[in-house]
Amino acid sequence: MSLFAGIVLVVMGLVIFGRIAWFYYDYHKVGQQLATQVEHVGLKRQWPSNVIALLKIPELSLVAPVEQGTGDVVLNVAIGHLAASVPVGSPGTSVLAAHNVSWFSNLNKLTIGSYFEIDTRSHEDVFRVAWHKVVPVGYALRNSQSPSVVLEACWPLNALYLTPNRYLVGANLIASVQLGTPPPVPRATSYQVSGMPQPFASQNLSLIDNYLPMGSFDISGTTSQRWEGSSAPYLLAGKEVSWLIALLHAIATKNPSEIEDVGKLPLQTATTLAAGLTRFDSLANLVEDVKGNQANGGSGTFTATFGDHTLTITEHYRVAGSKVMLIYTTTSSP
Repeated sequence: MSLFAGIVLVVMGLVIFGRIAWFYYDYHKVGQQLATQVEHVGLKRQWPSNVIALLKIPELSLVAPVEQGTGDVVLNVAIGHLAASVPVGSPGTSVLAAHNVSWFSNLNKLTIGSYFEIDTRSHEDVFRVAWHKVVPVGYALRNSQSPSVVLEACWPLNALYLTPNRYLVGANLIASVQLGTPPPVPRATSYQVSGMPQPFASQNLSLIDNYLPMGSFDISGTTSQRWEGSSAPYLLAGKEVSWLIALLHAIATKNPSEIEDVGKLPLQTATTLAAGLTRFDSLANLVEDVKGNQANGGSGTFTATFGDHTLTITEHYRVAGSKVMLIYTTTSSP
C-alpha cells in the first residue's frame, strides 16, 4: 500500500527562502541550545525530550539531530521525521526531511553503496544507500517490507525558493548495533550585519516582508563538508540578502546620496539607480567564499531596469568572524 501520495505537501515550506529571518531566530534561540545540550550529554536517556535520534553520514561529515515532525519549528533547527512514516528501524519506510541548503546541502554526493547511521536512544541502525532519484511533487512513496529510510530535500539542492521537485535517497537496513556516547552535533556560526547606515539597519530587511526574486545559492573555495552540512551557509545567506534588500530600500528613496551610502558605489551610479526600480530582469543569486570552516566573504547579484538603464548589480561582502560587511558594489550592462 502507498505510504502517502505526496510527502512533499507536508514540507511545503522546506526551502522558502522568505523564511530566512524566522530560521535565523529559531536556530539561535533553539537550535544552538539543543546542539550544546546533546553534545555534552553522555547518556542518551538524558537527551532533550525533543531529540529522537542522531543522523550520522560519515561520507558527508554530517552529524545532525532528528526531531519528530516536519513543520518549520523542527526543520529550522533539525532534521524532521515524517510522522506519517514508521519509526526508524521498524519494518516499513521511514522518511527524514531537511532543508536542502543546510543539513542536506550535499545529499546528492551519496552514491549507491554509501553507508549512514541513525543513532537512537536504544540502538544504532546502519543503512546502505540503494537508490536515489529526482521526483515531482505528489510522487507516491511505497512502504517496504523490511526496515528502510528515505532522505528527502528540495531539488535542486542550491535553490533558495520552493521547487516542484524533490531529491530522494533510499537506503535499506543492514545492521543494528548498540553504541555508547552520541557524537557531537555540528554548530553553525551566528552572523550579523555590520556597518549598515541608519535608518536602514533598523528596518525590516527579511524576505518575509520584502520582494526579491531569489535564484541559486553556491559555495566557492575549499570548504569543509562539515561546514557545508551545517546550517551556517543558510544563516550567512540570510545576511547577504539583508544587504541586497537594504539597497532596494535606499533605491526606493530616490535619494542618490543615500543610495551611494548604503550601496558603497559611485555617486554617478547612485544617480542612475535613483530613477527608481522599473522591473527585475533576473533572479538574485548568492555566492559564499569559504575556506574550511570559516566564511571569508561572498557576493549577491541581480539584474534590473532603472528608468532607461538596465544594469547587473553585484554586492561584494567580507565576513570577519560573525560580522557580514558590504565592501563595495559594482554594476555592468547585461
